[in-house]
Amino acid sequence: MFRINKNKINKNLKAFIPFACGFYDGENSYKYYLLDFNNYKKMLKKCIFDLAIPKYNDYTIYVHNGGEFDFIYLLNVLRNFNDKELIGSPKFTSKDGKIIGFDVKIHNHLYYTNSNKLNFTTLKFRDSYKLLPHSLRKLTKEFNVEAIKGDFPYLFPNINNLNYIGNFPDYFYFNSKDLSLKDYSSLKEQNPYNWNLKEECFKYLENDLKGLHQVLSIFNKFIYKNYKLNMTKTLSISSLAMKIYTSNYLKGNFNIPIISNRKVNFDIINALYGGRVEIFKPFIKKGYFYDVNSIYPAAMLMPMPVGSPIFSTNTNLKELFGIVFATVHVPDLADPVLPKRLLYGRLIFPKGRWSGWFFSEELKNAQFFGVKVEVHHSYIFEK
Repeated sequence: MFRINKNKINKNLKAFIPFACGFYDGENSYKYYLLDFNNYKKMLKKCIFDLAIPKYNDYTIYVHNGGEFDFIYLLNVLRNFNDKELIGSPKFTSKDGKIIGFDVKIHNHLYYTNSNKLNFTTLKFRDSYKLLPHSLRKLTKEFNVEAIKGDFPYLFPNINNLNYIGNFPDYFYFNSKDLSLKDYSSLKEQNPYNWNLKEECFKYLENDLKGLHQVLSIFNKFIYKNYKLNMTKTLSISSLAMKIYTSNYLKGNFNIPIISNRKVNFDIINALYGGRVEIFKPFIKKGYFYDVNSIYPAAMLMPMPVGSPIFSTNTNLKELFGIVFATVHVPDLADPVLPKRLLYGRLIFPKGRWSGWFFSEELKNAQFFGVKVEVHHSYIFEK
C-alpha cells in the first residue's frame, strides 16, 4: 500500500506539494517527511528506491485513487531518473483518459550488481479505487477493519510550519464533511497544547496504509474463496467481474468475441448513446401518469447483436441488424427521437439532417415517426 499526503503548502504556488508519503508491506510501514529532504521529489525518490529491492520484485502496490493524484507525482519523479536507475519506460494502462496502473523497472545499485541474474525490481502500481470505487473512509467502516481512517487538518500544513508543535489546529483546517464539531471537540480535548504536526501526520498516514491493506486483504480473500481468482490480476471491478463470469459461469463452448480492430471498435462505440434524460413539466388536465420499472432489463429481452461484426454495403435497412452509418432527416416533431452527440460530449435530440452511427433497430423505430433514413454502410451481427 502506498500513500502521499499533500497540500498547497506554499500560497504562491498553484500546485499541490507532497509533504509526506509512505508504504506498508503487511508487516512494516515506512514513512517519509518533507523536512528530512531538500525537496519533495527527493523524498518520493527515496520511497521508490526503498520499494525497489529484491523482496518486493513483481509486487502489486495499491494506491487508492492514485489515478487522480499520487500517480501524477510518482510519474513526474520517475521522469527524472537516469538510464541506470530506470530500466525502460513505465508501461501504462489507462481508462477514460486516466492512468489506472503502470509497471516500472527500477535498478537499485544498493542491491543489484552485475553478478545478479536479475538486475532490477519490477513494481506494479495499481489504483485500488478502480476495484473498490468508494472513499477510503467509507471502505474502512464498511469492511469493519481495525485501522479506521482518521481525521487530519489538511489545510493546516504550509512551507513554514512543517515542524509545528503547539495548540490543536482550528476546526477550519479540517474537512467539515468528515468531522463534526462534536467529534472535533473530542479530538482537541485529547491533546490541546502539544499537538505535533509530523507525529500526527505519520499517525494519519499509518492508518491510511494499514486500513487500505486490511480492506484489500479481506476483499481478495473473499474473491478467491468464492471464485478462485486473484484480485491482483485485474485492474478494475469491471474486468474482475468479467473474469468471474467467464471462469465461473460461462459454460460449454461459448465465447465472447473481442473486437480488436480499433476503427471498428470506435465506430460501434459511436453508436452507443446511453439513456435519454430530459426534464418536462409534469402537467396534465385529465389522464394518467405512467412510470416504467426496470426498463433496461426489459430492453435486454429484445433482440441484441452478438458474435463478430461483418462489414456490409447493403443499404436496405429492412435487411440489416447491427450498427449502421446513415444520414437521417428528422421532421418537425415535438419530441425528436434520434440522438446526436456534440463535439464536447453533450447529447441532444435535434430536428434536421445529419449523419452518424446508430443501432439499426433505433432507425427502424424512428421511421414510424416520419424520420427519413439513408444507409451508407454498416456492421451486421447475429441476433
